[in-house]
Amino acid sequence: MLNVLKQLARDEQGFVVSSELILILKIGVIGMIVGLDSVQNSVVSELSDIASAIGGSNQTYTFGGWRQIGSSSTLSFTAGSSFGFIRLFGGMS
Repeated sequence: MLNVLKQLARDEQGFVVSSELILILKIGVIGMIVGLDSVQNSVVSELSDIASAIGGSNQTYTFGGWRQIGSSSTLSFTAGSSFGFIRLFGGMS
């Protein structure tokens, strides 16, 4: 087994490093870098749009209460509730 590994290490048949192959590899790497930069810009743009949509959503809520009245007294009661977002420079949204 060791002899086979030594023979494979010394074998140089079929190993060609030419300037054409190096040029093709360089062009491919440059193309990948440009492509990945374009993908990065697109992802950042989409995440920015999502952040703007989440930040612009209105999260206020309101619901009215109810009361069930029996023959002589209140049987059940729920108070209404509301939440309003106060902007930094005044006013309810």
